[in-house]
Amino acid sequence: MSRVSIMADYIIRDARLEDCGEIFLMLKELQEHLKDMDHMTLEEESLKNDGFGEDKFFQCIVAEQKPSGDVKPALVGYLLYCWSYSTSAGRMMVVQDFYVRQTYRTQGTGSALWAHATKVALEKGCREVEWIVHDWNVQAIKFYKKLGAVDMSKGEGWLVYRLDVNAMRSVVATDTVNKQ
Repeated sequence: MSRVSIMADYIIRDARLEDCGEIFLMLKELQEHLKDMDHMTLEEESLKNDGFGEDKFFQCIVAEQKPSGDVKPALVGYLLYCWSYSTSAGRMMVVQDFYVRQTYRTQGTGSALWAHATKVALEKGCREVEWIVHDWNVQAIKFYKKLGAVDMSKGEGWLVYRLDVNAMRSVVATDTVNKQ
């Protein structure tokens, strides 16, 4: 089901395959902003396959400028999410990426993306939306608190851990060795 929200200067809508190149550019802009380009191994083709291929692994909504004359509308932000399950609450949305281009910040674009995503989560029966944010990203933290977000690391004592692909391979190899 395609969803569209129309705002004053832009449209919030489900991302389409033809948006993938622009989403990938914004994803790289976000990684640069987060000073995390060294960890970026994703390629545009993987993004296309995982979000717009047969076996979709994530969903994405975009903020697009309203058309003006002959100028093709540009994407000005995106919110990329997937589904998960909380054994304490049930269905949940996990926001992986949220980005609004610099010149479109503080104009309601981010709030509109979040409102749209939250509506989708509620329609899917989700009881929670979760995401992570760098502790140095003060502007983002202020924005999230304004939404009513709770810092789980302080409030509930949760820490976030990750296995990268090399650690994953090590776990599998160790398990294989233990079974022999």
